[in-house]
Amino acid sequence: MSTTISGLGGEIIAFTYPSLIKVADNANIPRVAGGNRDTLAVTTNSQAIGEPNALVRTSDGAGGVTSLAIGQAGAGAYIYGPLVLDGQAANGNMIKVCGGSQVGGGGVCMEGFLTVHADNGEATGSNNIGGTTNTQILNVAQTLTVQGCTTLNGGLLVAGGTSTFTNLATFNGGIQSNGNLIVDGTITATNDITAFLTSDKRLKNNIIKINDSNSVINSLNGYKYEWNEKSDKSGESVGVIAQEVQELIPSAVKENKDGYLSVDYIKLIPYLIEEVKSLNNRIETLEGK
Repeated sequence: MSTTISGLGGEIIAFTYPSLIKVADNANIPRVAGGNRDTLAVTTNSQAIGEPNALVRTSDGAGGVTSLAIGQAGAGAYIYGPLVLDGQAANGNMIKVCGGSQVGGGGVCMEGFLTVHADNGEATGSNNIGGTTNTQILNVAQTLTVQGCTTLNGGLLVAGGTSTFTNLATFNGGIQSNGNLIVDGTITATNDITAFLTSDKRLKNNIIKINDSNSVINSLNGYKYEWNEKSDKSGESVGVIAQEVQELIPSAVKENKDGYLSVDYIKLIPYLIEEVKSLNNRIETLEGK
């Protein structure tokens, strides 16, 4: 392959192209790796579809390879080692991904860890992801807001703050959140969900024992029903009616953003406990006669 580039004959290199980068194999940037090229200097970009896909390591003044590999337009680039961006962007974006990718749709592909901090290096600030994100492990030091679809084949670790998912989120690993996790949608689990509710006496005031469990339980009804077309659910189910519960235990009912009511079934349990105890006392009284 010829190393001659037309248009440079007799010119001072400083006055030719606006910028030039010398590559490690000291030849034109190849379209594909192979031949008598130095395999340490020329590699294939596995993310590039078709040709060109060869990446050539740039060299330093002593002829050694650097951390940057570049290719022809469309082949992309590769950085060997950590990447640190230090500066400020006028629009608040330090990294911006534009255009479509060769595999359809643009975006960022990360095979390892994604760790996001604020511009001061501390665990503060917000991290907003507006498209589709595929990653192995996502570490967020503060607030995470995802407006598109998220697929994590590893785990999600949120050190603090609030995590908000306004669309579909798929986690093939685990979720660990030391802060709040807010989901504007339905959480569907194909395995167990283990949860604990704070109930420490030291955190409560005006503690009063329930003494109207009989009237509450007798006023509630259990139903079998089918979900209709207004619901995002389908099939048969059993439960209570939120409007009936709201009249008796207002704190156990919440209005959703769509205007429909939801029931916190956990708050029904204390009434059931007291009613079972009352029934046991009545049975013991009858048995003692």
